[in-house]
Amino acid sequence: MDDIIDIYERYKQRVPTAKLNEVLKYAITRHHPPSHNGGSVNIKFATQYEIKPPKIAIIVNRPHDLHFSYQRYLMNIFREKFDLVGVPIDLSLRKRGQRVDDD
Repeated sequence: MDDIIDIYERYKQRVPTAKLNEVLKYAITRHHPPSHNGGSVNIKFATQYEIKPPKIAIIVNRPHDLHFSYQRYLMNIFREKFDLVGVPIDLSLRKRGQRVDDD
């Protein structure tokens, strides 16, 4: 029962944007995003825009070109660094200026 309560506490956690971007920078330095069709994908920054579950928007120049395996890599890094093991993370890719509800 304690594990369930612990996971729920992590489930409703908010990560400050500055810390999220530190970890994002670390992840990019460790493993750059692969290029797609000759063009590079530039990740600008990340922000958490909702909790329960944690929803993180990553601002990218070419959102549709960031491979799903790299997105999974980023989610795994976030889980590791922010102790979110067992917590689902909703990751969305956006262009600069694109709102969450603009899909």
